[in-house]
Amino acid sequence: MSVLDSLPIQGAGKLTGVFGRWPDFRGARVLYVRVDRTGPTVTVAFELTEWAEAHPGQRINASLRWIEATDLSLSGLDPENVIAGMALRAAGDEVEAVIEPGSGLHGRIKARQLRVLDVAIIEP
Repeated sequence: MSVLDSLPIQGAGKLTGVFGRWPDFRGARVLYVRVDRTGPTVTVAFELTEWAEAHPGQRINASLRWIEATDLSLSGLDPENVIAGMALRAAGDEVEAVIEPGSGLHGRIKARQLRVLDVAIIEP
């Protein structure tokens, strides 16, 4: 069963249209995290290295926003912020993301909604 079968992720087609599936974020780099008290929302931008394995010289940047965030717990920080992956699961009527530790940033985000804001293929 796909994560998309159990979680309504707004704009998911922006990622699945490029990858053909929901990516696992293995080896992704966290580019930035933005927390806004309005909503509240948490926005995380990633550089997805899964794409570069099949398309040398290209990379994909994706921004995801957790809307009506109810819990945020992040730890670690370094210049690379490479994560081991990101698992999504339903937590009652919320979606919970577990950003698995690699080097640097890792933790959990829980919110009522998750939205893919944008996906960009970056050419060399």
